[in-house]
Amino acid sequence: KKSKAVELDPLAQAAANKSAEAADELLLSEVDVDGQFPKAEWKDTVAVQCVTAPAKSVLWLGWYVRWLIKFDIMGEEYGPAEREYLTRKAMHVSESRWALLSKEKRDELMAKELWVPEAFEQFQAETWKGGAGAKNNKKRK
Repeated sequence: KKSKAVELDPLAQAAANKSAEAADELLLSEVDVDGQFPKAEWKDTVAVQCVTAPAKSVLWLGWYVRWLIKFDIMGEEYGPAEREYLTRKAMHVSESRWALLSKEKRDELMAKELWVPEAFEQFQAETWKGGAGAKNNKKRK
């Protein structure tokens, strides 16, 4: 018997790919890295990562439980840090890449309220300027 692989909806897969591409294009247009990579540090070694992984896992679990209680159960509004996190998550941008953006560009993106799904979809449509991503968004509506 052949095992059946889980396949994503082609529209969802295309939208995810376009979203990641748009985020990459935006960051590359804003950040000039000249093909250089940051210098490796001792904390980046596999040995250190293996030793610190359990502590990081516990910290992440605590953060996640706090998030569930504060926002999902208690229904509190997102603060500035949470809005920034959700914006980075929607754009598929790591914290380190986000930090490379200028303060003005980060403020501009935050002003667009991209943590709200409808605002992010509109941003994607504007960013893609009528490309395949915009067509996919029209089909879903």
